[in-house]
Amino acid sequence: MARLVDFGSILDKKKEGNSTCYLVRSSLKRYLAALPEEFGDYQIQREVVTNVYLDELVKTVLKCGHIPPLVLIGEGALANNGELRLARFRILDGLQRTVRLKAIHDAADLLSEHDNDVNHARKIARERLAKTGSERLVEIGASQGLFTALAEFVKKHSEADLNAVFESSQWFEIWTDLGTEEQIRKMLVLNAGHKPVRTRHQLELLFLNVLPKLKGASKREISVVREKERSAIFFAKSRKKGQFHFAELIAALIAMSEGEPVTTNPALITDIQNGELKDGLASCLREEVLASFVDTLVALEDAALKDSEKYGVQWVGREVVLVGLFAAVGHYANRKGVSFEKGMERLQKRLARTGWLKLSEFEKERNSQDLAKVNIGTVNKRAVFRAFSNALDAEAEAPEAVKWGRLFREPA
Repeated sequence: MARLVDFGSILDKKKEGNSTCYLVRSSLKRYLAALPEEFGDYQIQREVVTNVYLDELVKTVLKCGHIPPLVLIGEGALANNGELRLARFRILDGLQRTVRLKAIHDAADLLSEHDNDVNHARKIARERLAKTGSERLVEIGASQGLFTALAEFVKKHSEADLNAVFESSQWFEIWTDLGTEEQIRKMLVLNAGHKPVRTRHQLELLFLNVLPKLKGASKREISVVREKERSAIFFAKSRKKGQFHFAELIAALIAMSEGEPVTTNPALITDIQNGELKDGLASCLREEVLASFVDTLVALEDAALKDSEKYGVQWVGREVVLVGLFAAVGHYANRKGVSFEKGMERLQKRLARTGWLKLSEFEKERNSQDLAKVNIGTVNKRAVFRAFSNALDAEAEAPEAVKWGRLFREPA
């Protein structure tokens, strides 16, 4: 059993179902000392974002100013005599502040290794650290400006005063016995007034339990990239063979369950949270369906690369392609009264035949669209949906070559 650490004094508590939220007073020093090494790896967290105001947090720390309460998920919590002890914790809200606070604290430790004279510190920051020690600043996520600000504080006050600022009181809301679904819901609510959590990241959070199933569903291996690691826009430009974007895979599964293309937008998130999607979605998340889904992704990539080395890798990495294709599978399965696995098996046989995808023509038609007159995403999805619906309906396992020009121009 993990050793319990004294975290802080309990100021208040509130029950919510089986969960308890403690309002706790601790110190920045105690919090940072207890910070898990992998504190940034909690799956439901958003990525670290650029924010000039947060980067100025050092000013608040140095004047012992107020930092809004940090919200944590406590594990192995023990409340006794007004004190809360924890085995470990994860950050539900406050990752951005924590990253900056840790950088400030680590930079203060780095400063103590050098002469505290501000002029010397500036020289270190500008010259010595720029040449031999700048890697350490990069490692701790501190800028030279932050390092110099700390040095100026020490010159005006003392190193003891700098150490004292980390003893400043900090409030925490610490949740215990809070289920994963409620953690996600609270995280989204807590971030509602901040820079919006990207829609694709929200989609991933709602289906986190699918991620390990996807990775182990099939003997065929794929690499799954999350939105917090690489945005879908950047992923589309930098995709490597075998990589798939998690949010796009979830969108494709939803499209298959609905039997029609879907758009990843706030309305879709609302429908999922309200349980308004059809029961077919649960069927799509069964392990045997996910195994066939992964096999189909691999077959699709193999077929695309055989058709075009130039366009194949990026083509398979587009959400419009995956959504349109698997929507066609769902549409076929629903019309024929067969399982999703049967629909995907039929598609895999057709993908094994070469020469009919014509991806170079797809790219030509896609790039010829007038963006002022059409929604390019909708047009792309509709064309892919029709192409693979035709391939699935064809009696022969070797479909006719896709006439992308006609499909892109067909009315909605």
